[in-house]
Amino acid sequence: DSLIICDYNNLRLVRWPRRNGKQGEVIISGIRCIGLTMDNNGAIYIADNKKHEVVRYQPGERCGTVLAGGNGSGNRLDQLQCPRWLFVD
Repeated sequence: DSLIICDYNNLRLVRWPRRNGKQGEVIISGIRCIGLTMDNNGAIYIADNKKHEVVRYQPGERCGTVLAGGNGSGNRLDQLQCPRWLFVD
């Protein structure tokens, strides 16, 4: 029951309670998150604009798993260029 926010310029992902919303908590830091989505199991998928990759973070995990990109910016099939929006099907 919270909001999860890509705090792009502060290089972090923050969770804010939806009810009182007075202070958030940093979930993940050191990322250039520009887009995110969550699956039914609570895993968070982040588009990291600076690293040109999509990373999955399992609940409670501080180090994610690169699922797409991660080989620099480019147009090869193993690369992404500034990924932004995600959708889990």
